[in-house]
Amino acid sequence: MERQRRSFTEEYKRQAVELVVSSGRSITSVGKELGLRDSVLRRWVDKAGQQPASAA
Repeated sequence: MERQRRSFTEEYKRQAVELVVSSGRSITSVGKELGLRDSVLRRWVDKAGQQPASAA
């Protein structure tokens, strides 16, 4: 059984990163809300060069 890979627009990624940064919630918490693995969301945050408010 092959698993299909999901793809996301750059706009969606930017909004997800902004939600992490502006909300002060953990990457895991936001990832669960959006249905994303925390490793994927963490990669997007790192790529954007921003740190979550809770990590600052």
